[in-house]
Amino acid sequence: MTIPASICLIWLLFFFYCVIGWVVESTYCSIPAGHFINRGFLNGPYLPIYGSGAIGALLLFGRLEDPLQIFLLGGTLCCALEWVTSWAMEALYHARWWDYSDMPLNLQGRIWAGGFVEFGVCIVLVVLHINPPVVEALGQLPEGIAIPLAAASFACMSCDLVVTHIGVSRMRDKMDELVSETRERAESLAVQTRERAEGLANETRERAESLAATRREQAESMAAEQLQRIDSLTTQAREQAQALATEGRQHARELRRTLAQPDLWEQALEWQLGKRLRMAEDKVRLLRPDLPQLPELDGAARHFRERLTRQELRMLEAFPGLRPSDYRRLARELAERFGEEER
Repeated sequence: MTIPASICLIWLLFFFYCVIGWVVESTYCSIPAGHFINRGFLNGPYLPIYGSGAIGALLLFGRLEDPLQIFLLGGTLCCALEWVTSWAMEALYHARWWDYSDMPLNLQGRIWAGGFVEFGVCIVLVVLHINPPVVEALGQLPEGIAIPLAAASFACMSCDLVVTHIGVSRMRDKMDELVSETRERAESLAVQTRERAEGLANETRERAESLAATRREQAESMAAEQLQRIDSLTTQAREQAQALATEGRQHARELRRTLAQPDLWEQALEWQLGKRLRMAEDKVRLLRPDLPQLPELDGAARHFRERLTRQELRMLEAFPGLRPSDYRRLARELAERFGEEER
């Protein structure tokens, strides 16, 4: 086999596994969703990461026959490839295209143990079962067909890569704007929340103080009336005591002393005032129904989605875990920002 034919064979194998990977991945995602999903970074029906993993495994340990060795080496190779791809795409497009942070045994959210097992099994199937008949079939193609087929597929994927890169670069700029706008909205929301809380607290305090003063005056007025009644009762009791025997006069004096105790009335006043203030606290939260609505934080996300093109919307559907870089850190920063404002 000549050098051009060998290169064509390697490329056609790479392209074949790109297409097979796209079929498997799209099927795996489309069945749960109930509709077709083009699960690929590029627009065409191929996933270069799968082709790279398959060709790398065939070149490095394609002559091995032990399934366990192939499984371990294949899982390691593909996980390393996935980690590097995730890092490179994030550095280039400022976004995490997938995130396994919630999965067990993950490394920086880029790879995880379940992926290692899946990749290892796939590499075993490729090396021991799929690749031999595929190589035999492609090797029987005449150079007059293999070379044009390889050239056409290479040109198609290259053009697709350029178009996709341009489109995703524009989406990267929109995502950067989304992060900036979200931070600005969150900071504005935190400041307005603090100002409104302080204003409402001051108004509530003033109303509570005014209400307490009013209730205190009412309580004092009620106390004065009660004291007048006590004096009247005391006078009547004295007049009656004079006409009674010594025992009756003693009883009247004891009754007068009991009724004249101020502690009883102070306790009554404190209980009445405390009850009224507790009722006021329950109602003061309902005194400001006319407050303006705070700005919505998710308005930035809606504005971002309205600006997306059809290709960018396909990207979001293909990668539902797509998030701006360090979006978890951004969420923590915003949470800390609100915590500072609340303090």
